Amino acid sequence: PYLKHENSFSEARRAEVVLMVNESISDEIRGASREELETMRGDLDKEPFITSAEAHELFMCDAEDEGVALVDTKAIVGTVSGAFKNWGDEYQSRKGQVVDVAESLISGSDGDVERVFHMNSPTGGVKLRKISGPSGDLFFCIDGTHRTASAKLVNLGEMPARVENATNPESVSTSDKYVKREWEDRIKRGLIK
Repeated sequence: PYLKHENSFSEARRAEVVLMVNESISDEIRGASREELETMRGDLDKEPFITSAEAHELFMCDAEDEGVALVDTKAIVGTVSGAFKNWGDEYQSRKGQVVDVAESLISGSDGDVERVFHMNSPTGGVKLRKISGPSGDLFFCIDGTHRTASAKLVNLGEMPARVENATNPESVSTSDKYVKREWEDRIKRGLIK
């Protein structure tokens, strides 16, 4: 359900997202205590996750802005932040933020969903980079890793985000001499142009 090149959600679309959030969160999660949510947050380390170190080349290329879209939360598999090794991690300075945001999503009010996803001002919302392949799209957080972890915590099926498509980049750059050497070797062997 992509909204190509839209800069924000319309009022009707924002209302649909709030309704989707409210309908997606199970009664079991709604009734969970903060301690139970914290335990569940720790279990997010079992979710698929590609660290920034493993995917560094994906973030050095140009990307086309596709605007805001509802994105399959399970397809978000990594982040550019080197501080995260899995979805259960948190910055020391932001301990508890994933559960705080999850509680806002559980409340389901228009204001809380807006504060999490910034649908009125998508430049402040979650920002993702998309890579498409034969098995579908994969997304990486550029901004909003805690909010994404919170959406995963409450099993939100989709979440709104600004999407950049980096599937077929026209150019890639690096200032890392080791990466440069690796790319030059690949060029020499005819693997990339």
